[in-house]
Amino acid sequence: GGGASAAQDSRDTSQDDAIQKIKLDVADLKAATDKLFDAGEEDRLSAEKATLEAKLQLNRQKEDAERRFTEGDSKREDVRAELSSRADAAENAADALRVEFVDLMRDVDDA
Repeated sequence: GGGASAAQDSRDTSQDDAIQKIKLDVADLKAATDKLFDAGEEDRLSAEKATLEAKLQLNRQKEDAERRFTEGDSKREDVRAELSSRADAAENAADALRVEFVDLMRDVDDA
């Protein structure tokens, strides 16, 4: 019965080989899965980073716009103040001229 035992051994060996191969395949699959997961994690992180950067960019633009608007407001205020003081000056000058005119007319009447 030596032949039967040899056949059994060979069958056991090929079964062991098959099991080893399956174990290797599983390990490969797990490594590939891990790599995919890591890549997915990297993608997720880079997507989050991109989102954050976009938000920061938007915030900067918003702050910039608000600053410009505020500067515009203060410039408008400056212009308004300037115009107002010019108007006051013109009015004062007009008053002074009126006074002078009245004085002149009085002088003419008196003469």
